[in-house]
Amino acid sequence: MKKIFFAFMLVFAFLGSSSAQTGPTVYVELLGNGILYSVNYDFRFNQQVSGLGGRIGFAAGDSYIGLPIHANYILGKKAHKLELGGGIFAILNTNDSSENEIAPSAAIMYRYQKPDGHFVFRAGIAPTFLKVNEDDTFSGLNAIYKVWPGISFGYRF
Repeated sequence: MKKIFFAFMLVFAFLGSSSAQTGPTVYVELLGNGILYSVNYDFRFNQQVSGLGGRIGFAAGDSYIGLPIHANYILGKKAHKLELGGGIFAILNTNDSSENEIAPSAAIMYRYQKPDGHFVFRAGIAPTFLKVNEDDTFSGLNAIYKVWPGISFGYRF
C-alpha cells in the first residue's frame, strides 16, 4: 500500500507542478470523499479552469488519517460546471496498521467557479467502496458501497 500511495503522490506532484497559470484551488469539503471532512488541493493540467486535473486531500478522525487522491475532469465554459472524478481514499489506521485500506472512490459534483473568479463551491455525491473485513478484495459481499453527499467551499489562487 505504501508503494501505491507513494506512486500516486509522485505523479500528482509532478503533474501539479506543471499546472496552469489559472492557479490551484484549496477547499474544505464536508462529508464527500473524506467521509466526515477533508481539506483539499486541486490543480489543473492545462491553462483553463475546465479540463483534466487532480486533487489530493487530507482527512482525520479519532483513529484514522484519510487521503482522498483523485483525477478529475471539469466540464463547462462558464461559472456552472460538472466535475467528474475517480481515484482512491487511502485510510491509514492510527491504532492498527493491519487495518489500513485503499478504497476506490468517485465524485460527481456540481461546481460553481467563475473563469476569472476566486470563490469555488462544489456539491454532489461521492460513491466509495469500503471493506468490511481484511479478507475482502472488493469483489465479494463483504464490501459495502456508500454514497456520501458532499459540499465544499474554497478559493482558487
